[in-house]
Amino acid sequence: MYTLRHCTITDLVHSGLDLLTVAQLSGTSLRMIEQHYGHLIGERGAKGLEVLTA
Repeated sequence: MYTLRHCTITDLVHSGLDLLTVAQLSGTSLRMIEQHYGHLIGERGAKGLEVLTA
């Protein structure tokens, strides 16, 4: 069950859903989502910059 939960949260963050909504849907705190999944936002931002500079 943990793996399914983790994959779902990861997919939600990757899809661009804001972290507060992800936290609410997963029944946990925004702080926990930021700590464990916040790096995914940075990856998305870096990819966006690559597109702009290409």
